[in-house]
Amino acid sequence: MENFNGREIYSSVENSLDDLLATLKVDLSDNQDIKSLQEKAIDNISKNKQDLSDLIKELEKNSDWNTFTIAFYGETNAGKSTTIEALRILLNEKTKVKQREQYKKQAVAFESAMQEKNRIEEEKAQVTEVFKNKERTLQSELTELSKQLGNVEGKIYAEKNKLSDLNYKILMKMVSSNKNLLAALFKKLPEQIEYRDLADSLKGNEDGELIAKMDGLEETLQSEKLRNTERQQQLESELNKITESIVDLDEKVKQYADGAIIGLKQDFTRDVTSYEFTVNGQNFKLLDLPGIEGKEGIVKAKIEEAVQKAHAVIYMRKAAKKPQETGGNDETSELDKIKKHLSQEQEVYLLYNKPIPSPGKLATLKNSL
Repeated sequence: MENFNGREIYSSVENSLDDLLATLKVDLSDNQDIKSLQEKAIDNISKNKQDLSDLIKELEKNSDWNTFTIAFYGETNAGKSTTIEALRILLNEKTKVKQREQYKKQAVAFESAMQEKNRIEEEKAQVTEVFKNKERTLQSELTELSKQLGNVEGKIYAEKNKLSDLNYKILMKMVSSNKNLLAALFKKLPEQIEYRDLADSLKGNEDGELIAKMDGLEETLQSEKLRNTERQQQLESELNKITESIVDLDEKVKQYADGAIIGLKQDFTRDVTSYEFTVNGQNFKLLDLPGIEGKEGIVKAKIEEAVQKAHAVIYMRKAAKKPQETGGNDETSELDKIKKHLSQEQEVYLLYNKPIPSPGKLATLKNSL
């Protein structure tokens, strides 16, 4: 048995057919009745030999002597994929282990990207707050200087009016008497002295200094606005890039998350998917088949091909009752579908999957379950 090769069985069976035909043709009986039976057997075997050869080849193609294959088959949306997903997790199926490693890797990258996004948003808010504070301070200083300039300009305006009044008084005194005229020529009149002192004070040009300060503050404010705009644009660009990265990482996280094979609507599983396991040194494979309800015409061939490869079939259903034996309105019955699909020789087990609508409901059924 140590050197047993299961695949030799198929060639052995086919060779045996050839040997049987050759024997029957050579060892024809002299008895006419027996000879007639032998000839009929030869004729039947010869006619069906090609079909038998095709069947043997089909069996050989679907055979697996090293891996026990179990097909999960049954009602649409009965929980086949959910059950298989749970087994993949519990039994550390190879692709599930790799998938979970990828999930952790992508989840770490996603979390890191989210932290970077939060950091950029916080920096944007901080940059805005710093600029607003500087803007308020500069605007306050500009307002104060504007008030001062208004006061100075008002003072200058009043003093210029006073100069005009003094100039008028000087002219009136000059024409009032020769004595005042002579005094005016030598600039001895009190009004002339007051006029000179007031004119000298106006030469200080205090309003010019205030205007220069205001111009400096306006330039600083514009510079701060430009610096803030440039930094905000830079941060916005970084934020857009990290947001795109987060969307991509989110898709990858969903792709590798547990339950990706579980459908949320009927006829979700359209293809046959296989999952390989090794437990206690025994290799086995689970096949996730499409459901037999809904658009079964699309998946019929795939179901039948997969079932032929299975050593055992687990038939899943949601209702705790016998399969429907007769169809209504000329529909094919549930039992007819099962017989049609499971035409080969397999062990078939029924698995009843009771749906629980909510965690609260599960808690109430815990003891009874």
